[in-house]
Amino acid sequence: AEGRWKVGRPESNWKCGLKPAVLLTVVCLFLAVGGTAEAAKLLGLHGSDVDNTGDTSTILLLDTSLGTSTFLADTGLSRIAEGTDATAVNGTFGPNGLAYDPVTGTAYFASVPNSGGGTPILYSVAVDPPDGVPPVALGTPSGTSLFDAAFFAGKYWYINAGTDDLRSISFLPGGAISSDVLEADLLTGGFAGDTFGFGDISIDKDGILHGAGRRNPSGDIIFFTVDLSSLPNYTEHQTDPPATLQLQLAFGGEGTLFGQTGALTGEQDLYYISLVPGATFGERSRVLMDFSGGPYTDMARFNTLCACKENCNECDGGLLQLTLRFIGSTTTLVDVIDDKKGDVLFSDTLAPYSTFTLIGAGGGKLPKQLNLFEGGTEAGGFHTSCSDPIGPGTTSGNFLVEEAISKDGGLVCAE
Repeated sequence: AEGRWKVGRPESNWKCGLKPAVLLTVVCLFLAVGGTAEAAKLLGLHGSDVDNTGDTSTILLLDTSLGTSTFLADTGLSRIAEGTDATAVNGTFGPNGLAYDPVTGTAYFASVPNSGGGTPILYSVAVDPPDGVPPVALGTPSGTSLFDAAFFAGKYWYINAGTDDLRSISFLPGGAISSDVLEADLLTGGFAGDTFGFGDISIDKDGILHGAGRRNPSGDIIFFTVDLSSLPNYTEHQTDPPATLQLQLAFGGEGTLFGQTGALTGEQDLYYISLVPGATFGERSRVLMDFSGGPYTDMARFNTLCACKENCNECDGGLLQLTLRFIGSTTTLVDVIDDKKGDVLFSDTLAPYSTFTLIGAGGGKLPKQLNLFEGGTEAGGFHTSCSDPIGPGTTSGNFLVEEAISKDGGLVCAE
């Protein structure tokens, strides 16, 4: 049955305070026969210029529930010519590598050199809420081809196309690049010497990277996963099945993975990607078709991991509960000690990117000062009385606040 994107302002259902100032209704869709689209908000990078008009690339919000496509920000870069017109001309750089940080409401993307060559630059731009400020250049990444990316645990992750290198970028407090680290060479064993062409990646809340793309030199179209807690831990689930393409990936709500094919096929279709364990893991099923607002050079999640949820408040009255993510690079014994009494509140050996939750005794407040230890050495700490800033995104050493609940304010908003 045919459906249409609604025209006009969508209903107010924006997490983290997003209130769109400008709407661009550009998408028509068709529901697959018998299909029902899950409510999800996704970011789309409209970076392919199929009609060769040379328009500026934009970042759009795709809402599968309301049926709307909403303009959020310009990238300041020209779209990449994808059409068959022999007169099509690429700009020196095209946009790609879209990723989203739900805590700060920031979208990241890279300028990727086209045939003219050049050095890529990583950019950030506010999208939640959009502020109209042009994208900010953050620096030059080590990789040269950032066609795929995802944001997880305070880092921008990407696989440099033409290699098998999984890399992560960390940022200084002001937003500039502080480091670009090689996390792992993913293709080992029987795949040693192979490289990736992309495609895209997306990372779920448990730190499992999902990827779709091409493995060279075989040219196989693949769907794979990587467990960030025990790198490289690469598993290939699909190889050249008829139901898998080089998809642009984004997680929606409830851990649902979506894929879009438009930049390569011209279909401009949106799919569910099966995450059911077994033979169908990584296969696609058509859900929404003919996204005329695309094609999308890249996609990213939008707020599905947002710790600054609706109805959050400032920290008030001291913390009752604190969820932390360990972002160290090796499995380590972690202890949390009450600074005043010396009591051990938590002790366990944690893999990288594991989370754990501290709860006040008897439903009461947590101790005012928590000291954190790695392998017996003090490595950070958090003050829980609300007198110091604390909330999703706050870090101390290798520990990142995922969620905090205070006595009088409830769920704490990101600082």
